[in-house]
Amino acid sequence: MNLKKIRTGLILAAGMGTRLGKLNENKPKGLLKIGKASIIEESILKLLKSGIKKIFIITGFKHELYEELFFEKFPEVVLIKNSFYKTSNTLYSLSMARTFIKEDFLLLESDLIYEYEGLNQILNCEDENLILVSGKTNNGDEVFVRSKENNLISMSKNLEKLNGIYSGEFVGISKISINLFKEMMEIFDNSSNRKELSYEEDALVECAKKIKIKCLLLEKLLWSEIDDENHLKRAKKIYKNLNN
Repeated sequence: MNLKKIRTGLILAAGMGTRLGKLNENKPKGLLKIGKASIIEESILKLLKSGIKKIFIITGFKHELYEELFFEKFPEVVLIKNSFYKTSNTLYSLSMARTFIKEDFLLLESDLIYEYEGLNQILNCEDENLILVSGKTNNGDEVFVRSKENNLISMSKNLEKLNGIYSGEFVGISKISINLFKEMMEIFDNSSNRKELSYEEDALVECAKKIKIKCLLLEKLLWSEIDDENHLKRAKKIYKNLNN
């Protein structure tokens, strides 16, 4: 097996998290605490444990809170500010890192809790382009993934767009080769509505038409995104069973 070691991580954390609001003291979602530390700190510790050496975090909303948190605490972390976080989607945030990313990397969202095994599995797959997919969660606001022979075909929050057929749910953890990243940025550069594009439903799905992007299905993976009160209640139950 020709396994390329991934040493770079990138976390998207620019969003405002308005659906959580006072439940998170109007802070960015990544700064939500379920355990002793914020969920983004716990994610960083998992990345470091897995061998990641450099972590870029794309911030936006209340960027200064991330500066306060990471000042001297995590020398491996570099903060990159998306000043247009109010009017831009995730592909725009990802584009902010293009001058920093020089090699294959692990891409994560900031509003996640997940068991370490998910990282372990994706990093130890030989496929250079890979998205992590779970079984059905009934979490609400799911991004459904359709694949063929474990290759990504499409993703959408609307099952009708997938003809009701899907393989699992997108977790928000992906392994991205530098070549795939360049293709994603080409889509971004050539778009007339670049601020509206998402990295997953727009860029990854479009790239999958000519680059193989594998889907790693972990049917029983423990994880949750946290966008609203219902997500938070579910995440707190799952958190008790996480093996970090």
